Amino acid sequence: MRLLKRGVNGLGFAALALALVTALASDLHDPSPGEPVYSVHPIGWVRKSEGRTTIVIDERYQPAMLGVEALDAVWVLYWFDRNDNPAARSLLQVHPQGNPDNPLRGVFATRSPFRPNLIALSRVKILAVHDNVIEIDGIDALPDTPVLDLKP
Repeated sequence: MRLLKRGVNGLGFAALALALVTALASDLHDPSPGEPVYSVHPIGWVRKSEGRTTIVIDERYQPAMLGVEALDAVWVLYWFDRNDNPAARSLLQVHPQGNPDNPLRGVFATRSPFRPNLIALSRVKILAVHDNVIEIDGIDALPDTPVLDLKP
C-alpha cells in the first residue's frame, strides 16, 4: 500500500486503477473448494432514449409487476456489467469519484462501480407503468445495464 500513497498523485484514473490492481492482486485468493457459487439473471434492462429513462422488464416477468403501478418509487438492483472482469473485481480500495485528492477508501465505504460483486442499488421515482415498461425519473446506470431485481 505504500506504493499507492506515493507514486499515483497526479495520475489519471486508469493509471490509479492499474496501480491498485497491481498492489492488491497478490492479496486475493481463488474461492475455496466447495464454496457456494451463485448465479443471477437479468429481469430487465435500463433503457435511455430521447431524454427518457425506462426499465424494460422481460415479458416472462411481467406478472411480477402487478401492483408496481401503485408505487411512488422502487429500489433497483442492477449489475455493473461494464466492470465485470477480474481486474475490476479485485479492486478493493479507491479514491472516491476517481479523484486522487479524496482519501483512499475501501469499496464497501464508497459507491464505486469497482467491487467484488458488481451489484448496484438506486432508488428511483416511478413516473408511469405501461405493460412491461416502467418509466423512471433517472438512474445512475448506463443504457442497456442489466436489472437484477426491483424492491418497494
